Amino acid sequence: MRTRHLAAALAAVVLLAGCGDQPSPVTNDAAATAASTDTGPADPAAGTDTRTAGPAAGTDTRTAGPAAGADTDAGDPATTAPAASRAEAPGPPDPCLLTKTEMSRLAGVEIVATDTDESSQEVAVCAYHFHSTDGPAILLQYHRGGAAMINNPLFKGTEKVSGLGTPAEWFDGQAGLHVAVGDGDALEVMLGVSSVKLRGGDLKGLAVDIAKLALTRLAG
Repeated sequence: MRTRHLAAALAAVVLLAGCGDQPSPVTNDAAATAASTDTGPADPAAGTDTRTAGPAAGTDTRTAGPAAGADTDAGDPATTAPAASRAEAPGPPDPCLLTKTEMSRLAGVEIVATDTDESSQEVAVCAYHFHSTDGPAILLQYHRGGAAMINNPLFKGTEKVSGLGTPAEWFDGQAGLHVAVGDGDALEVMLGVSSVKLRGGDLKGLAVDIAKLALTRLAG
């Protein structure tokens, strides 16, 4: 009996020793919950994502000012070629400076037709045909840069001509008169060998009279 009572007493002591100091499951669960609870959103300094709260963090302001994205090439005179520099240089003026009636009177022969050739940027020619529409012609031409031919020592058989108010030379072998005009240009009267009988053979006098009237027209 004493042994049975002693065994029961010892079992009670062990049971009390095992249960007396252990925390309850409820207490452990509450502590774990308190330790693992995420309170970040409640504290902006700890975990709140504020990147969308201000324009400085994520707003694209590149289109807000011309300095960021505006294309100003068109307004920069340093990168735009002037229109004048792109334009083609003007060609010679219309060389038909005399009418058919005027040329007929000066040459002493009927001028039946005129035609022009302005296919070059340097020389434009007006042909005053006599005898027939495709016959011989007196040529009146405007030559860009042609003044270089006047008083040029490379050209032989020339004669200086006065009375026109500008440098002029007669080329006897070609029956041609070259007259300085404009900024280095020349007005040229070309009679050619077919005109040998015009005005009684006074070809130089004829060329000078044609040039005088043509210069008046060029002067406006």
